[in-house]
Amino acid sequence: MYQQKASQPVFLYPGQGELQVGFGEDIYEHSQAAREIFDLDTELRDLCFHGPKETLNSSYYNQAVNFLAWIAISAALKEADILPKALAGQSLGEYAALSYAGAFTAADAIPMLKQRAKIMTDRIPANSGMCAILGLDTDTVEQHCADASKPQEPCTVGTYSTLDRNVITGLDSAVDRCAELCRNSGARTMTVKVPRAFHSPLAQQAKVEFTKVLQDFTFDQPSLPIYYNRDGSTECDHIDEMLAEQLVRPVKLVKMIDHMLKDNHTQFVKIGPGGFFGDAVRTIARQQGLNVRLYQIETFDDIQKLSAQLNAPEESHV
Repeated sequence: MYQQKASQPVFLYPGQGELQVGFGEDIYEHSQAAREIFDLDTELRDLCFHGPKETLNSSYYNQAVNFLAWIAISAALKEADILPKALAGQSLGEYAALSYAGAFTAADAIPMLKQRAKIMTDRIPANSGMCAILGLDTDTVEQHCADASKPQEPCTVGTYSTLDRNVITGLDSAVDRCAELCRNSGARTMTVKVPRAFHSPLAQQAKVEFTKVLQDFTFDQPSLPIYYNRDGSTECDHIDEMLAEQLVRPVKLVKMIDHMLKDNHTQFVKIGPGGFFGDAVRTIARQQGLNVRLYQIETFDDIQKLSAQLNAPEESHV
């Protein structure tokens, strides 16, 4: 444990996304702590730094590489005496939050995530996916999901991002029907670049197999508050069960952010590129009339700038 400072932010870890070849290499060069993390798996490290891009962002490698990069950045931040007051991770990002807080080591997380990726690829139907629905209220999206679904062709909300941005998940046929209904209701739609329907009932078999995998790992209680995907709270008695359930349950980003704001968190550091987590924090804070600071860390220069910015006078960054 360490003493908290008034300026400590919440670290935000995004969900699975594409990485550019070379990401994190400058942090590796300048931070001993980051080098120690990247060197835990030299294959993933070299893939992150040198590609090829197709392999880097393939179904099997992407989850573990993203995790490794996020935890390396977090180690470099800690080395620079930038410490979080709390943590939150979207989907895959929840593993980074848990690892940073000591629920399991980074060395354990890497094989865990490699097996997770293989199971998700093998056991979730290939003719499935996800689609972002923009500019339509959640109740209407949920109704369109129900209308578009058939007994063997489900479509559900996989991520509740903001009040008017949600991600639907399911078989391609059902997702296409739902997306059309949403467009007819005035929404914009955007295909999410993931290979399968994550956070979907279609992942039930994947959940069963991953539950068995998790039995080989030890889980400790986190040393920092973590806002969890399943209900936004910081309460979780059985981390292994929660991680298995995560495969089939929606990510409730709205509730996570609501809880963070109600707990008076006003500074947030998003680790790594991509993802909608940071934008969702800004959007929901603005809707609630709250001022927040949001910083994004992708390079070693970002880390150096952040150290000074965290001590700057308060001002609106909404």
